[in-house]
Amino acid sequence: MAPRQMTLSEIPARGLRALAKELGPTGMIRFLQQFETRGTRLLLKKVAA
Repeated sequence: MAPRQMTLSEIPARGLRALAKELGPTGMIRFLQQFETRGTRLLLKKVAA
């Protein structure tokens, strides 16, 4: 069974939810800090809203 197509906006949102589920909120933030850019900070604000 092939995975369903996701929009470009769904991919990061679902990825962040998966990170939070697997690592917990603190682990997710610590992981993302390794790759911190302006875009990541904006994305986190969108997901948290």
